[in-house]
Amino acid sequence: MTPRRAIVTGAAGGIGLALVEALLARGDQVVAADLDAQRLAEVGARLGVPTWAGDVSSEAGVTEL
Repeated sequence: MTPRRAIVTGAAGGIGLALVEALLARGDQVVAADLDAQRLAEVGARLGVPTWAGDVSSEAGVTEL
């Protein structure tokens, strides 16, 4: 199967983090996004994924991502 690409919001914990881990386990490429920059950096370092700390509830945030 061809790897898929995903942006996961809320990736610094809970369901978002579990989703990042599940997607990586099946070989997908993931960008982890969250408002909590510190926790997100820890997740990115631990899992080896690119991260983006920001707010996707605004158009400006989505454009930045």
